[in-house]
Amino acid sequence: MEVDSVVFAKHIINRFSFVNEAAGGKLLLGETKLQKLLFICDGYLLAAGSNLIKECAKAWNYGPVYPRIHTWLKKETDAFTKKYEGIPEELSEKEEITELVDAVLNTYGRWSANDLSNWSHRPGSPWETALEKGRGVMNSPIDKNDMKAYFQGLVRGNQQNNS
Repeated sequence: MEVDSVVFAKHIINRFSFVNEAAGGKLLLGETKLQKLLFICDGYLLAAGSNLIKECAKAWNYGPVYPRIHTWLKKETDAFTKKYEGIPEELSEKEEITELVDAVLNTYGRWSANDLSNWSHRPGSPWETALEKGRGVMNSPIDKNDMKAYFQGLVRGNQQNNS
């Protein structure tokens, strides 16, 4: 199964409301934070052997970005205040995916967009690797195999997952 990045972003937005509620409604979600949370979910899914999200992230100035999400958010100005219906059942009702998204949101969803951007720029990160491969050119694709290896390292504890 593959899922469009916009559909997965909507699923994250829906799930974020639960994390925010548990935090007393104090958490903010905007484009930069959504992009990084999507990237982290994608990375942990890849580490678990699932290439679920169709789109590849690109290395932009503030870290990994899924261009389709960026385009969608320009048009969908109220994206962060909506409750999205019609998320495919194979995504919204697949327990292991929802558990992974919730785990990512409970850990990284409390971080600021700036902290997440800084985290994504760490030495050895897939973002940095993409820039090296692209000779410093922004918009270089972030290789899913690099993401998989990096996030497998996080799972094994070889890299720190804090800022």
